[in-house]
Amino acid sequence: MQNSSVVSSEKSLETLLELFLKYLAEQKNASPHTIRNYGQDLRAFLQYMESLHGTAKLAPESIGPVQIRSFVASLYNRNARSSISRKLSSVRSFFRWMTKNDYLSIDMASRVPLPKAEKKLPAFLTISEVEDLLLIPSRETKDGLRDYAILELLYSTGMRVGELVSLNCTNLEFSPIPEEGGTIRVLGKRRKERVVVFGVLARKAVENYLQIRSQGLSTDENALFLNHRGGRLTV
Repeated sequence: MQNSSVVSSEKSLETLLELFLKYLAEQKNASPHTIRNYGQDLRAFLQYMESLHGTAKLAPESIGPVQIRSFVASLYNRNARSSISRKLSSVRSFFRWMTKNDYLSIDMASRVPLPKAEKKLPAFLTISEVEDLLLIPSRETKDGLRDYAILELLYSTGMRVGELVSLNCTNLEFSPIPEEGGTIRVLGKRRKERVVVFGVLARKAVENYLQIRSQGLSTDENALFLNHRGGRLTV
C-alpha cells in the first residue's frame, strides 16, 4: 500500500489493472486460472468504459455507479446471471484494491449490488414416469416389496430420502378405517418434527412389506426399512 494519504490520479485504469493482476499473483498467491479470469473480466469492463468515454486513457475517478450499472446491464443478453455476478465481483475487487491503495478516493463499485441468484424450479417426474418407476420393483421378492413400499411412500408424502431412511416403525400410524391411509411423524431439517399424511396405496404397500420385513433376519432394529443384514438403510 502506498504511504501517501493523497489519492494518486496519474495512472490510467489499464496500468492499474496490470498492477492489480500482479498483486493477485505475488501477494495473494492466486492461481493462474483465477488471474486469467480476473484479467478477462476486467479487460472487458475497461473496453466497455472506453467505448462510453471515447478514450483508452481513463482515470479511476472518471467511472461512477451509473457507468458500472450500464456495464452490468450490457451483459444480460449473452451471459447467465452467475457469470454476470462473477464479472461484477471482479470489478468490485478491483475498485476495492484501488481505493485501499489510494488510487481512488471513493469506491463507487461497492454501490452496485450483485445480481440476485436465479431461482430454478426443482426437477420433477411426470405422472407417467412415476407409474413406470413403480413397475420396476418385483413384488414377488422381499427386496422388491421393500423398494415398492419406499417408492409409494415417497410419492405419497413428498418427504426427502434422508427423512425416509430415518423412519422407525413407531413413526407410522395407520388409519382405523382400512380404506384410508395414515400418518407418519417425520424428523426433518434442524430436527424439527412434522406429521405427513399418506394415501391408501402407500398404506397397502407398507403393510405388505411389514409382513415380511424381518423375515430371515435376526434383528431388533426399529428402523422401518431394513437392508439385507437387518440394519437401517442408508442414503
